[in-house]
Amino acid sequence: MRVTFLLDDEQVPEDDPGFDLPYDAASPQMEHHVIHATRGLGHDVRVFPLGADAHGTVTRIAAGRPDVVWNLVEHRRGDRRVAVHVPSLLALYGLRCTGSSSAALALTCDKALATRLVGDLGLSVPEGFVVPLGTARAVGPMVFPMIVKPRYEDGSEGISLRSIVRTKEALLERARFIHQSLAQDALCQRYIDGRELSVGVLGNARPEALPAREMVFGLRHAGGPAIATELAKASKTYSEKWRITYERAALGSELARELAQFAVEVYRALEITGYGRVDFRLDEAGRPYFLEANCNPDLRPRVFGVIAGWAGLGYGALLQRILDLSMAGDGVSGT
Repeated sequence: MRVTFLLDDEQVPEDDPGFDLPYDAASPQMEHHVIHATRGLGHDVRVFPLGADAHGTVTRIAAGRPDVVWNLVEHRRGDRRVAVHVPSLLALYGLRCTGSSSAALALTCDKALATRLVGDLGLSVPEGFVVPLGTARAVGPMVFPMIVKPRYEDGSEGISLRSIVRTKEALLERARFIHQSLAQDALCQRYIDGRELSVGVLGNARPEALPAREMVFGLRHAGGPAIATELAKASKTYSEKWRITYERAALGSELARELAQFAVEVYRALEITGYGRVDFRLDEAGRPYFLEANCNPDLRPRVFGVIAGWAGLGYGALLQRILDLSMAGDGVSGT
């Protein structure tokens, strides 16, 4: 297959724009692993940064007549809300792409809207409300403790230990921080104090849930974090200090089935295709609550690759499955 990778500009190394240097298994860069593994499958690989002239870039991609474009664009000038339009831009040129459509990306990018849609299905979501950018009023039921987070960000950006609040004053202060630092609405939800789980899902019309992965907060009862903060995800030193690990979730068969069904229902409701991840929290009674969904989750071997491995799917086979799913649509991106 002719596979063209479309990346955020800063993810394309100046000294290796085609990712032709030898593979480095220790690389922290997701794109490095996915591109090298795809090339290792025997596919003809090309790499393009999105660039300032998006239409010009896609025109050049179309001229190469790729079988599929692997869409790894996550933001545009730092704004995830703009990047959701990339699949539609590719579709205008008749190009297939991996993953979901612009509609699904828009739904999952907006955590408040995604939560409402999932709640409308009768599934469990934390109660909450939005403090819109430019306002300083909380208009909704406050069930403390609550967690305050950015409405549109990914990778736990804007989330720290201060995100958990116990008073109205602290809630409004944290909302103002998000308004000022990230220029977006603040989503305020009841804090679910329990286990944090993620379920990977693969498929289009008949999605299949993979085994659940747990983010284990080893020293949470000794003063360590109990939520997936930005620092917990970004700093190896911090994670090791507080014994934060990622493990296959130990679940009873009934809860495992419930969580898998829950993840698939969310996946379908938010129109995700190809591959995705759904995040949950379990309350003290073991009841799962939806947190968020991600259309383009981290595909590094030690992240989604490990999850797929628990289901018997090797890393190369996982990437080939994603490519095959992109080819199974009607010829336009994200179907």
